[in-house]
Amino acid sequence: MPGADCGSDHNPVVCKVHAKLKALKKLKHQMKYNLKALNKDPDLRNKFTIEVKNKFEALQASTAEERRWEILKDSIEKAAEENIPKQPKREHKKWMTQSILDKMALRRKAKQDPSRYKSIDKEIKKMCNEAKEEWINGQCKKTEDCKKADSAYMHQKINDIASKKRTAQGGCIKSKDGKILMETSDILERWSEYIQELFYDERGQQPETQKPIEGPPILKAEVEKTINDMKNGKTAGPDQIPIELLQALGNWGIDQLTKFLHRIYDTGNIPKGMLISTFITLQKNPGATECTAPDDDDDDDDDDDDDDDYL
Repeated sequence: MPGADCGSDHNPVVCKVHAKLKALKKLKHQMKYNLKALNKDPDLRNKFTIEVKNKFEALQASTAEERRWEILKDSIEKAAEENIPKQPKREHKKWMTQSILDKMALRRKAKQDPSRYKSIDKEIKKMCNEAKEEWINGQCKKTEDCKKADSAYMHQKINDIASKKRTAQGGCIKSKDGKILMETSDILERWSEYIQELFYDERGQQPETQKPIEGPPILKAEVEKTINDMKNGKTAGPDQIPIELLQALGNWGIDQLTKFLHRIYDTGNIPKGMLISTFITLQKNPGATECTAPDDDDDDDDDDDDDDDYL
């Protein structure tokens, strides 16, 4: 309500603001391997496969057959850690050159001389503009050359050139009754509640069959086609195993996966690790606070309802 008087024709307001500092948490990033080197180097791929085989056979000899997938996953992770080179971290802009970095080091030493510092700074800006333009032109030419042969590489290059910035997402959502939730535990609980409602099955208990229903066995060719048809360069799931590592195991890996799938099919027991799903919240509108789908909203005449949707 208006309550401030400072001799102005404006109408100032007085209000109480409750602020809370956000606790920053270090996220544990997935280890990125140089998977392109694995695909291009037959010797590296062969060495990786042999390491996985040896580790798998050693662990399987002292472990129950039911833990086949855990053993295979651990073997793949250890072999990848020991043999596949890591993806180098990019600390500078892709168009940055060593001559510009040297010039920057020279500029730091010239801080006591303002005129010299200004002159070097002007040179650096000119070099940066020229290097960036040259890099963009080169990337555009590569994109044009591969637009017919490799569409995935083309889109990757377009994203590199565009350098789209991610918009900041809000750190709070509303509860079911409209209360603002700030604590991480409350937000996770609200998302869990929403997901349970979203996938709730109202059909009731299904009738049990008197006789076991048997279908055709899973063919090795089916597993092989599924593995080979999966696209490369995608983010790994909760098991942290990229599809490229499974593809690199070749015929031996297909055999092990087929045996593992047969056991699941025959027993009906799925490993706990495969029952974990990762849900990613995607904000359709900036400042959204409702974790509901557009179809879940009431059919009101209020045009602002859709602006609160998260999913």
